[in-house]
Amino acid sequence: GAAGVSGDGPRALVVALGLALAVAIVIAPAGVLDAARRTLDTATDLERADAQVAFAAPVDDRELGELRAVPGVALAEPAPSGTVVIAGRRSRYLTDLEAFERDTELQRFTGPDGASITLPRRGVLLAASLAELLDVDVGDRVSLTIVGSGLPAASTTVAALTGDTLGNLVFTSNGGLRAALGTGATSFAGGLFNTAALGAEPGADLDAVARRVTRLSDVEVYVPVGADLAGAARARPLLSVTTVALLVIGVVVAALTALLVGFTVSEGHVTPGWSWPALVRTAVPVAVGLVLGALVGTALAGRLVDALESDLVHLEAGIDPLTYLAAIGLPLVVIAVVALVGAGRGHETDPETSATYDGPP
Repeated sequence: GAAGVSGDGPRALVVALGLALAVAIVIAPAGVLDAARRTLDTATDLERADAQVAFAAPVDDRELGELRAVPGVALAEPAPSGTVVIAGRRSRYLTDLEAFERDTELQRFTGPDGASITLPRRGVLLAASLAELLDVDVGDRVSLTIVGSGLPAASTTVAALTGDTLGNLVFTSNGGLRAALGTGATSFAGGLFNTAALGAEPGADLDAVARRVTRLSDVEVYVPVGADLAGAARARPLLSVTTVALLVIGVVVAALTALLVGFTVSEGHVTPGWSWPALVRTAVPVAVGLVLGALVGTALAGRLVDALESDLVHLEAGIDPLTYLAAIGLPLVVIAVVALVGAGRGHETDPETSATYDGPP
């Protein structure tokens, strides 16, 4: 009769461990890329603006009207933006502050639980990770110093926390910002109020919009906004290249390991073809290897994501089901091909064993 690889302890061990290695070495780097895509997809969903425009003077109705009149522009809102030092109980942190209208259509905000929240009338909205760094919570006081403005530090309240973003940012409403800085601060806040954000019409030519906006009077800087994987790769090329290189190496090693396992499975059959008992016995170490590889790969991906996180990028851990399917399918296909080819050759060279085959017809 036919014997499965589980009939030979060393062979079964090679199959299980080899498959575990093949699956894990693909899932680990692919999981990092999945986390990056998930993070950028979330950021893109939250950030609806297509560009920020800096003017030579504080933005008022005239500048907003000019932006809205540009063909291809659907929305334009005042969006004060600048570099600030925020201080809490434990530490100080240099970051960016962004302000929007409370009913803004250009930015969406979510709490740590993922539920949508509205900008507070007073106080600031902090990334939960930043609040942890500063050792503050909702209701605590923090101080804001606008870098380059010459204004004294302003004291305000942490009104709410937001989920992880692509940076430890400070958000507030335009009214809340003015209230924190005091009356008359608009004209001498170091250019903080000179910025507007715009959203383009669906299908608009963004390059054409950029050319038209930069020709407007008093426009000093036009900055396209948007998160995508290619942009992140350009911003952090070492991370991108390293992760992709690890994934390529992982696929190659997985294929070679699968070849070894395939030969082991093939050699583990003393007769060609499959019998049901042999199939069941072979499936046991294969299943163990796949499950072990998926668990180890998932754990390694999580550790890599944790290691690659920084103050500026908070990756959303999570592995796409297609990643698991590819990581498991690749070695299985290689093993099946090698095993079947080996069994076929055995059938051609050993007709006597063929006559004793006791499997199903």
